[in-house]
Amino acid sequence: MSRNLRWTILLVILILGWNLSAQQQTGEPNFIINPDRPYLYIQFDHFGPGTPENDNEARNRVWLRLVNNCAVSIRIVVNGFAEGHKPADEIAIQDEVVEDPPPFITSEPPLGEEAKPFKRPSYGYGSDVGSPFYIRPGKDILFSLPTSQFMKGWHIEISYNFALPQGKGPRPDDVGGEPIMYLSYSLWDMPKDIQQKVEKENANR
Repeated sequence: MSRNLRWTILLVILILGWNLSAQQQTGEPNFIINPDRPYLYIQFDHFGPGTPENDNEARNRVWLRLVNNCAVSIRIVVNGFAEGHKPADEIAIQDEVVEDPPPFITSEPPLGEEAKPFKRPSYGYGSDVGSPFYIRPGKDILFSLPTSQFMKGWHIEISYNFALPQGKGPRPDDVGGEPIMYLSYSLWDMPKDIQQKVEKENANR
């Protein structure tokens, strides 16, 4: 084996070792499944008819997928559907409708005029009663929400946490506080043509 070839092999080994060390230090390849996506995200599925939860909801709904893009199962809270509900793979997810925070820079309305408040959307599907539902790594769930939950100045929030191993003993007195996590989604996260359909549907009701 020539000297140059030996140096080339050594250089390749060093580069591979450095890349492996960098991956282990960040932990990202072990946690994120698809590095081009957030570890948890919502993907738009379609706009179309669904079963309204009450008489105030339009027939057409926004259909979305909640995607777990990390190596840990995600736990959310869901409601139940009546037996025979279709589509059978739809999950009755719990969510809250929350007003957007004020912008950092605000402009004053013209003299003699008052700022018009945004129209209040319908309430979310949050409830004091619900069941835990687990989304395994790399999996997703299909759910739908009424168009009336998506209006300017508001967004939905879906609370979640990681399904981590449970300890075997009580929590020490000097340990407290827990992370509060939620996924945010709004009208502006949808494709532009869907935004127009949602706004049109809301205007007609």
